[in-house]
Amino acid sequence: MILYLVRHAVAMDREDWDSSDESRPLTDEGAERMREAARGLARTGLAVDRILSSPFTRARQTADILAKELDRPKPVLTDALACGCSGVGALRELAELKSDESVMLVGHEPDLGHLAAFFLGAARPLPFKKGAMMAIEFECRAGQGKGRILWYLPTKLIRRLT
Repeated sequence: MILYLVRHAVAMDREDWDSSDESRPLTDEGAERMREAARGLARTGLAVDRILSSPFTRARQTADILAKELDRPKPVLTDALACGCSGVGALRELAELKSDESVMLVGHEPDLGHLAAFFLGAARPLPFKKGAMMAIEFECRAGQGKGRILWYLPTKLIRRLT
């Protein structure tokens, strides 16, 4: 199994948003940068079987962009990737998937940093900039401390792949 952890793209600032944090959207520039990054990923031939996303608007929008540019089915929304998620919750979500699937998980910080540490067996969370992506490979199924990092790319580098 390969997991691709993706932090949502640049969203509106909390101070500039009058509604709930869950509904805070991507900025136009954030969406465009993610489109460029997703096109870069598509050019590399990245194959993803499914995309799971936090239900929060900014993550869902990021996942939708990735699905469109990678020509994948509509992302599945799951509370297991919402703000405050845990490695155990993510594992429950992944348990029903086939061990040879590649899955993109779109979420938030600091949760993704904690998830990466959980899967890699790292002592501390690994920071994710907005739009950054990390590939983690498992010999079989995803599990705590069972992964190995294949790559980590910030959005700026991924966008240069276009």
